[in-house]
Amino acid sequence: MKFLTGGLLRRQAVALANGCFSASYSRSPLASDGPVTVTDDGVYLRLEGALSPSEQPLILHPTWLRDHCRCSQCYDSNTFNKLVDIGKVAPNVRPKETRFADDKLHVTWPDDHRSVYDLRWLRTNVYGASSRSDAAGEYCRLEWNGAFSSVSLWKSVVDFGDYMRSEEALGAALRSVVANGFAVLKNVPRTDEGLVQAAERICPLRPGFFGRIFNFGRHMLHPIRSEPLEGERMAHHADQTYLTEPAGLKLVQCVETNAKFTMSLVDGFDAARRLRERNEEAYRTLSTVPVESEFVDGEHHYVTRDAILKHDASGRNLLQVRYNDYYRSPAATVPVSRLDQLYDALFDWTQLVESSKSQCRIQLTPGTLLLLDNWRDRKSVV
Repeated sequence: MKFLTGGLLRRQAVALANGCFSASYSRSPLASDGPVTVTDDGVYLRLEGALSPSEQPLILHPTWLRDHCRCSQCYDSNTFNKLVDIGKVAPNVRPKETRFADDKLHVTWPDDHRSVYDLRWLRTNVYGASSRSDAAGEYCRLEWNGAFSSVSLWKSVVDFGDYMRSEEALGAALRSVVANGFAVLKNVPRTDEGLVQAAERICPLRPGFFGRIFNFGRHMLHPIRSEPLEGERMAHHADQTYLTEPAGLKLVQCVETNAKFTMSLVDGFDAARRLRERNEEAYRTLSTVPVESEFVDGEHHYVTRDAILKHDASGRNLLQVRYNDYYRSPAATVPVSRLDQLYDALFDWTQLVESSKSQCRIQLTPGTLLLLDNWRDRKSVV
């Protein structure tokens, strides 16, 4: 048995996936015009027929609008860089004139500078807008567990030739990664070049300590024994938890095998949700207590501390599951008085993750490649 692995930056792949989502993104027909109201609180945009009855009107902060003008003087559409120095935007600036026409908000500023904002762009980017969750593929995820159906799995399979040639097939693979946490490519050339081609279809490979590609054999199923016991497997884990930002996407390719080889996957986000339902205190502990992870070899010693369940800046949305028991260091990151609490939470977590009810097993054959969300999926080799 032999397979290859490589890592990618998650933000690049998700951004590309979001672009694929945007290509097929649609809403009910928008009103040809609508009222724009400017108050001390901001610019209110109300559009009948464009927003569902449960949604609030878009409230646009005037300084935010001026700061993010997309005209050629303020924004370079070739490099995607802002050209406006925020220090040169007048504090508390207010529009001089506003109007809405052809799905665009037109604003004239006190210095007679004119800005035009596409409604779709506004709904996708406005701060706090619920519509961003609809448009951004990052949040279009489907949590799953061991009941993940073979029908759903089959929808995640894309032919390598189509993946390389077709934007539609590439989009299907990335949408599966965003929604399910993984996608399957079949008929991939059984070479290093095949894996590199699959990776660089998305973005450049990110080198690790073992190079751009890591060759993994059966003897490495256990870190101590040269030959594992029959049926032995690794614990479910994420990779590179000793880095501040682990690789977001991992590519795992089966090159050759002379035995049954199965990849077992666990949806970390689904496990975290179930942990929260079962033991709120354990969820809070793993979300707030920093746990130290380390990587040590003859040349390197990398250490980082972070919560196992890492949330975004708002503290509401789970962003990353950073658990790898192999890399967990002995350093005490909490007072002795709280160690029982931490170990109780770790015990509950591993019981959930290692339960067969949480696992989806995929039989890998030569020429099969998995695209895995390393911030979400826990993987194991059986």
